[in-house]
Amino acid sequence: MSSLHQPPYLYPAFLSHVAAAFRARVPLATHVRDSVEHRFSFLGSEAVDTISFVINSTDRNLALVIGRCLDAQGFIFDVGSTGARLKDNSDLYKMVHDPRSPRLFAASLDPSSAETAEDLPPVDPPLGVFMLLTDCYSPTCSMEDLCYSVACPRRLFQLQSLATKFKISDVWSSSTVLQNQIMSDEKKRAEEDLWWSNTVPKEVLESVSKEEEKRQNAIYDIIKTERNYVEELKIIQSLYANPLRESNIIDINRLDSFMKTVFCNASELLNVNSKLLAKLLARQKETNIVEKIGDIFISCAGDLKVYIEYCGNREYSRNDIALEKNQNAKFKEFLAKAIVKTDSRQETKHELDGYLHKPIARMASYLLLLKAILERTPLDHPDRILIPQATTAIQEVLGKMNTASGKTMNKIKLMQLSQQIFSGEDDLKLLEPDRQHIYEGKLILKRSAGDYELTVFLFDNLLVMTRRVNDKKAELKGIRYKLYKHPIRYELILATQEPKKTNPAGRTRTDFPRKSDTIRASPTGTLGGEGSTPTASTSPAMAVGGSIHGIGKSTGGPPSIHSLGSTEAKVEHRLQFTLTVVGREVGGTYTFQAETESGRNIWREHINKLRSKELLRGWTFSMHQRAIDSWNLGVNSATPAGIGGSVVIMVNSSNAPPNSTSQQSTKILCCCSAKGRLIIGTELGLYVGPNGSLENPSAHSDQFVQILEMEKISQVDVVEEHSKLLVLADKALYSYNLSILNEQNDETRKHKTLGEGINFFKLGLYQGRTLVCTVRAAPLSSTIKIFETVEDSNLKKKKRIANLLSWGAADTMKAFKEFYIPTEASSIYFLKTKMVIGCPKGFEIVDLETLETQALLDPSDDSLDFVLVREDTKPIAIFKTSETEYLLCYDEFGFYVDRMGRRARGEKLIHWAGKPQSFAYIAPYILAFEPNFICIRNVQTCEFVQIVYANNVKLLQATPGNDYVLGVSIGQAGFEDRQSLFKLHLLTEAMDDEADLPSVGVLVEGDEDLRH
Repeated sequence: MSSLHQPPYLYPAFLSHVAAAFRARVPLATHVRDSVEHRFSFLGSEAVDTISFVINSTDRNLALVIGRCLDAQGFIFDVGSTGARLKDNSDLYKMVHDPRSPRLFAASLDPSSAETAEDLPPVDPPLGVFMLLTDCYSPTCSMEDLCYSVACPRRLFQLQSLATKFKISDVWSSSTVLQNQIMSDEKKRAEEDLWWSNTVPKEVLESVSKEEEKRQNAIYDIIKTERNYVEELKIIQSLYANPLRESNIIDINRLDSFMKTVFCNASELLNVNSKLLAKLLARQKETNIVEKIGDIFISCAGDLKVYIEYCGNREYSRNDIALEKNQNAKFKEFLAKAIVKTDSRQETKHELDGYLHKPIARMASYLLLLKAILERTPLDHPDRILIPQATTAIQEVLGKMNTASGKTMNKIKLMQLSQQIFSGEDDLKLLEPDRQHIYEGKLILKRSAGDYELTVFLFDNLLVMTRRVNDKKAELKGIRYKLYKHPIRYELILATQEPKKTNPAGRTRTDFPRKSDTIRASPTGTLGGEGSTPTASTSPAMAVGGSIHGIGKSTGGPPSIHSLGSTEAKVEHRLQFTLTVVGREVGGTYTFQAETESGRNIWREHINKLRSKELLRGWTFSMHQRAIDSWNLGVNSATPAGIGGSVVIMVNSSNAPPNSTSQQSTKILCCCSAKGRLIIGTELGLYVGPNGSLENPSAHSDQFVQILEMEKISQVDVVEEHSKLLVLADKALYSYNLSILNEQNDETRKHKTLGEGINFFKLGLYQGRTLVCTVRAAPLSSTIKIFETVEDSNLKKKKRIANLLSWGAADTMKAFKEFYIPTEASSIYFLKTKMVIGCPKGFEIVDLETLETQALLDPSDDSLDFVLVREDTKPIAIFKTSETEYLLCYDEFGFYVDRMGRRARGEKLIHWAGKPQSFAYIAPYILAFEPNFICIRNVQTCEFVQIVYANNVKLLQATPGNDYVLGVSIGQAGFEDRQSLFKLHLLTEAMDDEADLPSVGVLVEGDEDLRH
């Protein structure tokens, strides 16, 4: 960089000068830590190197102190943690401002440079005077001669200069420690400068080539550094481990665990590397010229696996040392006094944490040392094969070391966050074995009522939004977080549909798919680019295959406020991204703003990957969408595409909907099946498909025929054993013979009317009888009439002569019971000897013998107060999940009761993701049908299994014992008023352990009674 970017005169005592020079000279690069790319960053050791150069001193401790003066004023900061001080190691740091900007810290130092920063925001430089580097007030003082003043700031430098010049002999005796240090440094430098070429006879050196000399020097270097490393491992034992075991510094009750955590298997490392060193020294003594060295490392590669455990424990060790220093004064004093005596004249202080880190650094250095040897090895030399093999083995160990270290750091981070985050009743499950901390950072939540600064955490299972709080009364001091909202599951985050391209006629290209098209809607989605702005008509079902919304440039339509605003508004807009979340407690749209555009992209990438992982994890059900379109039912033919593999949602194309206004599209309202044929009730009539239409409806979607012309068919069902077809149309219930499915004429259309003003009916078994229960419900009362299906004698005779088509409207429905309840009935479930009615008060049990009623829930059970005292919850369904348990499903939650109506499974309560309108049970899964998605849970664990997105979904049929359900979705293929039937079925793989699953589904025949 030019001199314009630093002071014309550098005075190292002024921190502003040092900062300016540091910015100009520190080497910047892009480093990757924990899968995060940090641009324009530098290592702590590089920072110390740069400051040493700036102040023109070889004292790294002095440079480190000055560096910490800079980070104390926020000029330098650690990229990984807040408040961490500068260290002379491989930790990553950045400067507080973008180093690419040609800024000056103090224009007053060079007034002519102020004009170059007119368009930049003002930058305050670090300020301060470092007294140790100030000039002496004496005009005769110089760096070469000793100043008369004992307080001279140059005195240490003068002593060093004199010691070097006069070999320490004439420096005053009060500098003994410094003299010893200088002598030790010189001796050490002399040893370090000693190479193979300095240790062998001259004739040996002259007998080899220059390239071989370099190779032997590289081999000598790896042996020499291995010797030093083994000595350092010995110091760990002699200076720290052994004295701690023999003293009472650490409480005897936790001494063993402390030693194991802090030192781990350091003694094993010493044994392994001592053997390696012994082999290297033996090879070196064989001859002056070492022939090969790769075979030694190959033979020891297996032993180096002990480093995996050590590296995995390293962060625990570092953490325990820091905690013990804060809590144990004796231990802190012990570390402060730890010294190693190398000879009678020298005492050198060593840091425990620094020594414990050396094994990790040593393993990485093997690759560099072996590479230096390999580069100087002839092509036909054995080491050309042996060294790469050794390097591969070491790289494998290093990879496992990194994995182990990452897991350890992840666990420590999770343990810290489990104490720092106050989650209330929400269980974040941070301490589960496989839990992962993915990412965290500050985001601004944009709200109409005012922006909110949040700290957002991404774990592998949840997105957690928190507020930072300072609780002075808390037991744990330091940073604390409190949940801003309930945690968000990634499956509940919708992806935004990419904008459709329109043709000149105004129709989107996806409105009318070609016959050969098969549209596979990926559950993963992709992170949206700048053009992924959602429109108002975007549906959750279509959004599944779209992209998580990132706000950016306009993609058509009315201009946004940001596109018309100032440059600042546009810049702010590029920093934002939006998440649309479904669900009861956390549903809504969240717009976040990151600090930088690259930061926004990192957030979106992480969230998209986590969402994709959850949606693709362990598919249990497959959904075949658009098995039948409402406009294909007897209106026009269709040519559906085949159904491919099993994914969360599969959309199969069909022909375009009718364009002629004379053709009508009818809404699908209900469906059932009979002998493998699918029967569909609509607003305009009843339709039936051919044989096989139930198994694969889409393959027969052009073969459905209309058998009855009736309006508003809201419910249809079949009693196959008695050959009856029940149709509820416009609140009137009719009974037909099943022969109408095969032939339609005046005889087969004869029917019996079972009642009018009926809201719904329910089929069930009661003591071997097939019952049809009709419900005429009103807000304050309900009349329930029950029929028993029977076969008359005429029908039996006609069966014997195989003349079923001559059957008319024989009276085959016998009145069984009729009663009244003073509430509005919403659902009916049959038990073995009783019937359960869902109503606003909850679930009521009716004895069909005496017609007495009682509440299903035991009012004496205090644990049920959460539902007994509430009047705003709606009971929807009840399922038997085991021989002794029943799952009660309300619109807000679900819970378990036993046969006596008392709470089962303790306080276990399932909170639905949204507000389900209906439920289905396919053992062992409960399917909750929300308006725009289907949430599937395992009834044994109550955990999420899968989220299936559909548009305006409605459950039509869920027959107990089947491995599928049928439903309808509205607004597919770009037509808001068109419906499509779908089939959601359990995948074969998910039923491999079917024998171990409960065999009973919805409360029907064979179920044992509740409360008897």
